[in-house]
Formats: sequence, structure tokens, C-alpha cells
Amino acid sequence: MAKGMDSDVSDDDSDSPSIDELLDLVREHQKVIKKQSKEIKNLNALNDLNASVAINFEDLMCKFNLLSKEHEELKLKFESINNTNDSLEMKQTIPCAIPISRVDASTSCIDLIDESCSNPCNEKCYENVVVESCDDLIAKENDELK
Repeated sequence: MAKGMDSDVSDDDSDSPSIDELLDLVREHQKVIKKQSKEIKNLNALNDLNASVAINFEDLMCKFNLLSKEHEELKLKFESINNTNDSLEMKQTIPCAIPISRVDASTSCIDLIDESCSNPCNEKCYENVVVESCDDLIAKENDELK
């Protein structure tokens, strides 16, 4: 201590940290700073991702709203078509002035020959109709149609 000064401050460095302790503290602070820098980079990347997701969300909401409107329009058109179809069905249930009868027509000689015959073509069957062969029956039908 200096002469002539009455002070509580001592020149003893025993209470202050050593250089090695200060270097250790600096290293620890550098590690914390590097860790926080990485976290800041990750947060920035997440913020960018969040902005991208928000834009995509807005686009999807616009598309959803358009689809909802189109869906409503299609439902109205479908109901209109169903109503038109119902009215057409009602008109068809009104009886016609001229009755229409359906007649089934035979399309082959096999339909005309008795099914109990084992081989209908080129055989004679004696029941209601006698047919010598399918060719004869077809020729006969053709003559009748002329």
C-alpha cells in the first residue's frame, strides 16, 4: 500500500480471478454464443418455413372456397336435373291413347323347332310342325315375306 493513504483497497490480487480462470470463462461464453448462433439460424429457417406454409395455406383456402362454390353450383344443377327427370317420369306415366303391344319374334329356325328333338337341323319332328331341314324352313319363311 502507498504511504500516506489510508484506504481499504489493498494491492493484494488474491480476490481477483486469475488469467486462466478468465480464459476459461471466455471459452465458455464463446461456446454459449456458438450454440445461440445455431439456435438463431434454426429459428430463422423455421420462420422461413412458417412463411412458406402460411402462403400455401392461403392458396389452399382460396382453392377450397372455389371448390365449395362449384360444389354448391353442381348440387343446384343436379337438383334441377332431378326435378326435370321427375317431371318427365310423370308425363310418361300418363296412359297413351294408342296402346303399344310388344311381340317377340323368332330369330332362328332352332327357335321354331321342337326342343325335344336331339338335332333339330336335318331331322324330321312330328308334333305341331314338320320340318325336313333348317334350309327348307328358311326358304319357306323367305317366300312368305316376299
